[in-house]
Amino acid sequence: EAINSSDDGDTVLVHPGIYVENINFHEKSIVLASLFLTTGNDAYLDSTIIDGDESGTVVTIEDVQGDNPALTGFTIRNGRTEGWGGGISFLNSSVLMSDLMVSNNFAAGGGGINISTRDSLIVRNVTVRDNYSQSRAGGIFNSGSHTLFIDVHIINNESGSYAGGFSASGSPSHFLGGSIVGNTAPTGGGIYLCSGPDIVLTGTLIQDNYAELGGGMHITGGSGINMSYCQITGNSAERAGGGACLAGGVEKVFTNVTVANNLAPSGG
Repeated sequence: EAINSSDDGDTVLVHPGIYVENINFHEKSIVLASLFLTTGNDAYLDSTIIDGDESGTVVTIEDVQGDNPALTGFTIRNGRTEGWGGGISFLNSSVLMSDLMVSNNFAAGGGGINISTRDSLIVRNVTVRDNYSQSRAGGIFNSGSHTLFIDVHIINNESGSYAGGFSASGSPSHFLGGSIVGNTAPTGGGIYLCSGPDIVLTGTLIQDNYAELGGGMHITGGSGINMSYCQITGNSAERAGGGACLAGGVEKVFTNVTVANNLAPSGG
């Protein structure tokens, strides 16, 4: 009701509670936030909950441009869709996503968050955990956007095919800090990239992910990777590439990276 009544430039400030609904920005350039916005108190992330009740995508952000629109300070949970983006579906928009918990969502692809836009984005201080995708990217799927992920944690997500944690197509993705931990998929437990996009990871932890092929990551086709000051530890694969499975002719660069205690029959 508040979003429907708002105009571009407004802030919709949400008090603690469990809001059982599926919301849409309706192309409005607004800030939608919990009291975390005004207090900086992390407790509001856990106590201000948008619950999709397994009846569609929880938050839809489509065709939103303008001056500094944002989504901040919520737990977003229990979305379910046969399309893409169970928790958040982000289409053709430029909106800051920050200080969120996205959990227990289900989708055909991008179980937690699906990003499909040509705009450059920032995703900051977001945890995506315990989400499921039938096909690709249990945690986050990034399509087309050059996105900067700052202190983003992708934890315990699962995919039925590719990328338990993170996958992308199109433009490069850049992770600063954060972690990709405990994710599961047949191919690319933590990260899966194929035929095109590059990924840059700086100071990121890749840990305890599992796959049949490429436990920590599977980077193949025309995709490249540049890792620095990262750790790849405790990942496992049933067939090959416990820490990482790398193929294709695009450059793979590792600088000051620790690879330890990974396990696979071939290429531990």
